Amino acid sequence: MKIVLFVVVLLLVGKASTAQKKLPYDFPDEANTDSAKKAFDKQFHNGQAIYKITCAKCHNKLVDGKETIPDFSLPQLMDYEIRIFPEHSEKIPETRITEKELANVVSFLRFRKKSGVK
Repeated sequence: MKIVLFVVVLLLVGKASTAQKKLPYDFPDEANTDSAKKAFDKQFHNGQAIYKITCAKCHNKLVDGKETIPDFSLPQLMDYEIRIFPEHSEKIPETRITEKELANVVSFLRFRKKSGVK
């Protein structure tokens, strides 16, 4: 009986801690269904991975000895999305990062929890 009670308590504690897990982003307003949230989660994490591989080495900043992703304004992100900066067209051409991948990076940067670093 004690073992069964112990297992039930462990399951309840595990479920409670999972329910309280903080997400690294805020859902966009249009992600209002479970399937839309699942799709956004996939897009967010894909953008995060691409950012780490392709963008972080030039854009991250060292703050208190910790590498930090700066906060980008919406106009800055829109400029990146349309590849307005010539240096990005040269360093990161469409053959290296597709429009879809770039859109995922922009979604990651737009909806992630902000760092307070500009």
